[in-house]
Amino acid sequence: MRDSVKCGKTGFLVPYKDIEALAEAIVWLLTDHKTRKRVSKEARRETLKFTWDRTVMIIYNFLKRLL
Repeated sequence: MRDSVKCGKTGFLVPYKDIEALAEAIVWLLTDHKTRKRVSKEARRETLKFTWDRTVMIIYNFLKRLL
């Protein structure tokens, strides 16, 4: 998902419908253990920012400003 992936940091983006580019990225990630470990760690850290409590507060604060 383009809006949630930080290319090279939390994942990788490849051109839409480019199967060869996708295959190359997968093979590279599976064979480059150092990169896989780093990206996995960063992706996990990024996902921890998205909680229901945080989402509720963001929506609440947005709605509060409207009233």
